[in-house]
Amino acid sequence: GDGGGGGGGGGGPPGFNFDQERDAVIRRICNWVMHHCDQDRDSIVLTDAQGTTLGKNSILAVTGAWSRLCGYTADEAIGKDPRLTQGKGTDPGCIQGMRTAIKAGRACKVSVLNYRKGGEPFINNLTLCPIRVRGEV
Repeated sequence: GDGGGGGGGGGGPPGFNFDQERDAVIRRICNWVMHHCDQDRDSIVLTDAQGTTLGKNSILAVTGAWSRLCGYTADEAIGKDPRLTQGKGTDPGCIQGMRTAIKAGRACKVSVLNYRKGGEPFINNLTLCPIRVRGEV
C-alpha cells in the first residue's frame, strides 16, 4: 500500500556492492518514519542521497499524502530518482541549493515548482532534513 517500507529489498541487483549493515539501518529508519508519521496528512519522501541502497539516488518510501499531492503511487515512485516531479519550469538554482544543503548535512526549506504525474504544475513547499547513517548523509 501507500508508504511502503522502501525498495531496498534484500541484496539488490547483481553487480552492486551493497553495505548490508547500512542498508539495514536505512530500512529501519524508513520503517520508523513511516510508522510514526501521519500517512494521510504528512507528505513525506525518503531518499538515499548516497545512492547505495538501490545503486543510485532513489526514492525509498513515500506517504499516502505525498502520493495524493503528486499523483504517483508508492509503487510508481519507489526506486525512481527524486527528480521525478521536476520539469521545465523547475528552478535549477533552487535544486542546486537543495543539493548543497544535503551534501553539507544541513536542513533547508524551499518552495519549488514541481509537476504532478499528469504534468500539472504546483508549488511544493519542502523541508529537507538530511539523516546521517554511520556519519554519512
